[in-house]
Amino acid sequence: MKFLCSSFTVFLLILFLSCNHAGAVVNRPENATFPAIIIFGDSLFDTGNNNYIKTIAKANFPPYGNDFIGGIPTGRFSDGKIPSDLFAEELGIKTLLPPFLDPSLQDQDLLTGVSFASANTGYDPLTARLSSVLSFSDQLELFKEYTSKLKKIAGDEKSSDILRESLFLVDGGNDYTITYFGTPFRKFQYDVPSYTNLLVSYASTFVQELYRLGARRIGVFGLPPSGCFPLLRTLEGGLERNCFGKYNEIAQLFNGKLSAEIASLNERLSEARIVYIDIYTPLLDIILTPQKYGNYYSFRFFSFKIADRGCCGTGMVEVSFLCKNACPDVEDYVFWDSVHQTEKAYRILVRRILDDIAGVAVVSLPKNATLFSALVFFGDSIVDTGNNNYIKTIAIKPTSHLMCVLSFSDQFELFKDYISKLKKIAGDEKSSAILRESLIGVIAGNNDIAITYFNTPLRKFQYGVPSYTDLLVSYASTFVQDLYRLGVRNIGVFSSLPLGCMPLERTIGGGLERKCAEQYNEAAQLFNNKLSAEIASLDAQLTEAKIVYVDIYNPILDITLNPQKYGTTSPIFYF
Repeated sequence: MKFLCSSFTVFLLILFLSCNHAGAVVNRPENATFPAIIIFGDSLFDTGNNNYIKTIAKANFPPYGNDFIGGIPTGRFSDGKIPSDLFAEELGIKTLLPPFLDPSLQDQDLLTGVSFASANTGYDPLTARLSSVLSFSDQLELFKEYTSKLKKIAGDEKSSDILRESLFLVDGGNDYTITYFGTPFRKFQYDVPSYTNLLVSYASTFVQELYRLGARRIGVFGLPPSGCFPLLRTLEGGLERNCFGKYNEIAQLFNGKLSAEIASLNERLSEARIVYIDIYTPLLDIILTPQKYGNYYSFRFFSFKIADRGCCGTGMVEVSFLCKNACPDVEDYVFWDSVHQTEKAYRILVRRILDDIAGVAVVSLPKNATLFSALVFFGDSIVDTGNNNYIKTIAIKPTSHLMCVLSFSDQFELFKDYISKLKKIAGDEKSSAILRESLIGVIAGNNDIAITYFNTPLRKFQYGVPSYTDLLVSYASTFVQDLYRLGVRNIGVFSSLPLGCMPLERTIGGGLERKCAEQYNEAAQLFNNKLSAEIASLDAQLTEAKIVYVDIYNPILDITLNPQKYGTTSPIFYF
């Protein structure tokens, strides 16, 4: 299994699982991490609320629910359970998460959490109106009704404890597909970047409203790689039904801005633990490399065989009322219909996300064993242990030709020299084994963005930020493939830093108050999102390798914005 925990794991563990407020007295379900789970969002989380409102966005008819308990369609957009249920199950809270609008709800259902989600909704209120579903404002009003009922059941003090200690999850993903590209209304008012800013502001306001109503542990989901969903492949992917890159790029743009906003909220709302949850990367990996998810964890599954169409109908366009019949071999499919995943895929996705949150170890090492035979790094000043001492340069932070330092081509040639020396020492067979079993780290992009692009005119005349980041990612991809060609098999490619929050960039571009310089951070986020997608693609293509994207942007941004959480009162940098 190709998976390495990121350094962000420890950060998320601190946020969610190590936060216990003294004095809270809540009777939790046995083995539960949280007393309740409370969910807002769209069809990813809607366990049946749309059954009780007038809308065509429903899934309360066969073949939906084919593999649910008793084969009953419940309004869940899948063959069985969906992430709402699976998070509740995996966290030991309960096996199913009921919809709040279900008139048969019992007191215990309310005590342990419900779903307010409504399929086809989005952060933009217009999205909900277009489909006649529950907007986020509607869901918030229902949550207020829920808290009133909770107080009647448990009393003011205990209900406050339940809210404070519960896990809140938020997801909204239909605004681009339904509202922006599906109607002319928003296109007349906004371009994609400004519409993205609007959506992030709606998401931020919603999270702050939850905080005001007592929520303290909140996870906010990014957008999935919808350009690789069967429906978008059919409509926009050409004759070969490739992933539609435009939608994925927009999702990455939104995710970068949402991630930054969530980090900012986590800083400002000091009593809360608010985290951004990446669904894009793990789901993209499942879609691009479905064959590697056989027997995942303790699940005795056969590998997926089909990831470009759904099990329902032709699998190309069918969703909701268009879904009339299902395939006989659902276990082979990542997607149930042309938009939503199967229970099998959802289970794997939820476990991947929980691994990131909970810091679950995915590799068991024999006693005294090590993972790798050697450690080899390529990159800039973050990993330069002194090479620049031996070349003619004034650079402390290298930027290749501009500062007369070692380019990646130079470093690659030196690596070939290293391999030749290794063969003389260990012989051909053993040196090949060393390379195959070593960990190779690659980090770059920081100086390209901060020095070459923003502080010289050379690249600005040739490229905009999007096209320059495309160029950088292509360079990084070529370098990784060259390493693979030389026998390397375990490669970690590091993200860019939150460059705009570095002291130098604050001074240059942060104004009189020396705030984080947003243009640097936005460029870094765009680069990181594209790099992450490219690394996932390479990991799928180079089947003998383990190639992972390593996120250092978010943990360093959190340390920068919330230094008090890490034992200091101000950010400390030694670059």
